[in-house]
Amino acid sequence: MNRIKINQNKFRYFLLFILLVSPWFNANYFDNVTAVELGTEDTSFYEINPCKVSLAEYINADFQSTYKKHYFFRYNNYSSISCFGKVSGIALQNDIFNISIGTNSFINIILQSIFWIILFSFIKKDENVKFVPKYKLISTLLTTFLLIYSVFSQKRFYESQFYVFDFEKLSSYFFLFILFFVIVKIFLDVITPRMGSMINYTPFLFLFIGVLSGFNLTLFTIPFLFLGFSSILSFENKKLNLIYLLFLAFWINNANSAFSFNTDKLRGFTSSSFDLNAVIYWSLFFILLVNGLLTFFRQHHVYFNFYKFKKYYSISAIYIFLLGLLVSNLPIFNFLTYYFFGQQKYGVKNSNPFLVDIFNNNEKIPWRGFYPSAESLGEFYGLLICFIVYSFIKSNKISKLDFISLMLSGMGLFFANNKTVTILVLFIVLILLITEFQISRSIRFFLFSSFLLIFVFIVGFSNLTYPYEFSSATLYDQALKYKDPSVTSSSLDLFINVYEKETILFHVFSFFGYISYLLNRSELWGLFIARYSPNTNEFLFGSSPLNLSQHYSEIRINEPGSLLLPHSSILSMFVYFGILGLLLGLLLYIMKAYKWRENINIFGLLLLFYILINLLKSDSINYFSSFILYSQLYYLVTNIKNKDIFK
Repeated sequence: MNRIKINQNKFRYFLLFILLVSPWFNANYFDNVTAVELGTEDTSFYEINPCKVSLAEYINADFQSTYKKHYFFRYNNYSSISCFGKVSGIALQNDIFNISIGTNSFINIILQSIFWIILFSFIKKDENVKFVPKYKLISTLLTTFLLIYSVFSQKRFYESQFYVFDFEKLSSYFFLFILFFVIVKIFLDVITPRMGSMINYTPFLFLFIGVLSGFNLTLFTIPFLFLGFSSILSFENKKLNLIYLLFLAFWINNANSAFSFNTDKLRGFTSSSFDLNAVIYWSLFFILLVNGLLTFFRQHHVYFNFYKFKKYYSISAIYIFLLGLLVSNLPIFNFLTYYFFGQQKYGVKNSNPFLVDIFNNNEKIPWRGFYPSAESLGEFYGLLICFIVYSFIKSNKISKLDFISLMLSGMGLFFANNKTVTILVLFIVLILLITEFQISRSIRFFLFSSFLLIFVFIVGFSNLTYPYEFSSATLYDQALKYKDPSVTSSSLDLFINVYEKETILFHVFSFFGYISYLLNRSELWGLFIARYSPNTNEFLFGSSPLNLSQHYSEIRINEPGSLLLPHSSILSMFVYFGILGLLLGLLLYIMKAYKWRENINIFGLLLLFYILINLLKSDSINYFSSFILYSQLYYLVTNIKNKDIFK
């Protein structure tokens, strides 16, 4: 039996190697075209001979391009199948060579799916888990149809990604249906017997992000969509689904305009457009995802093992840290990791994670390395530090793996320059030390004093000494800064009216402005105010989940030059679900914790606090990895005795 498993693993490794290497050798080795080195500014050879030289041939001729900083490899999904893996063109811009490698979206989905399915197959099957999803066949078919609808509902996005595809012909979608159905069926057959173990593997979602190149789709959402259909067909979560149905009616009624959105680093977990079909698709996607997650957690939370979870968390953190250094120094690895790890954004080009901004008081420049968001990556590292410290306090021992990951996570948090998370981690460690050990008053005083000194140092003494009137007005000033002279958003109109007349809301907005100043969010939240212009229905119910298209397109502002997200998951939820949905969500968040207060220990309470603060000041909920991790931790803390799960 062991020999069979060893042989199976060898075969899997062989397949992975073939998938990693073979696509980049696609070429006609019997023609007279020979790759040349880009030693000068002349790129004419590749302009004359597009799709004639494979990536492997090019690297063999110009090996320096794999490690020198002025070379960048980029995918071109809008290429024919015959051009896959070949140099489709090279452009020289500002002394930088941008090397375009031909890929094809339909080949991508096959190669990437096979790659990730093989990785899942390495996980041992759960022999003791007897979970059989209900309505398996119909849920599989419905999941496939939903994926087809995702393409139909976002035609504008896919027109630039599909080389040959007629969006008006039903036969085109039939081809996609066959492709999606086979992938969904195989993926579910592989992952279903392993779902019990998967609850301990969620940190790996930060490593293997799973976004399909050329698609606005994350492959790892498929099992949850499948479970979501199974749950709804079984009439589970009735109250939640009925309330959501009410919101959906308002969203559909409000979808009477059309806007587009550059998904950028949110690709795979956000809408690329705002119109009727896109609103319907992403609304269905979200409620199915939530239902699927609830089913997954209910059925498999008993298999959560804190030791295993922390182990896999540490392993993924180490790999993410090392890959960040690797991709920032070697362009070829930046190219390959983007494809096989399913990233939304290429790794950072800056190879020095210690850089500071000399024009901004030597402020540390956030370094995201491998991950698309430095802020979310900082939260990821900070959470792991809390887990390791708690484990050490409880067991009085630390493994080599934990020690290494603790050191690298500390460095990663410093590189990410997430000051709020740094303060949160120090606060959580302080509270754990005080509550878990018998500490004298003098030592407690010393610890609190040290924490306050560090807090002042991180926030900045000068920032705390500015007059309240100045600090609280920065949000309003930033909103006015980005206002276009010809148009004003309704929310900015409200702010202007409140500040000019100093109505009762003035003190509320001033306090909100002061908080934004302390969190260094004045500019970003000011941008939000300058853009946010809801009608009554949108203010109450939002414009639909995971859809920022209308928010970023409806009101013209003085553009900051790049896509700046609200940097607040709560503001994002405000756009998605309106004031009613936001208040309802926060109320349920607090009520659930209060209901289970007797089963939540101090560490569980600190985790809820950590999640809530980060929801306030970061966009983490807009990333699938963070959304799953935070959802899982919240469910575990508020549904299981914390002494049982964190041991």
